[in-house]
Amino acid sequence: MDESTGPYAVILSSKFLDLLSPTTNPYALQWRDRCRQAIAHKRFLASLKPGDTLTLPTPLKFHDSTSHQTFQAVANLNPTYKPRHKLVFRSLTNGKLYRLNPHHLEGAIRT
Repeated sequence: MDESTGPYAVILSSKFLDLLSPTTNPYALQWRDRCRQAIAHKRFLASLKPGDTLTLPTPLKFHDSTSHQTFQAVANLNPTYKPRHKLVFRSLTNGKLYRLNPHHLEGAIRT
């Protein structure tokens, strides 16, 4: 299989993508675009720091029957969460803390 078959998996290495030869194949171009978007999103997530304010493209609905669109990143000091969750997010609407998955942050804008 090669990129002209429209693979599902994305590569998160821009060095690898830069080594590929030019192409006009639409599947390959779409795949490369998805890979570059995934790389940019990964970099965005890695750059988040406590105090950053984020606005999501659409409000998220939560189990407590509320919807929120603007959050502030906060250092996760709760030891019951897994260590990989270094940040939690405080809603600027109600002040509650929420744990957001990386896919929830797609399209978020740092304000």
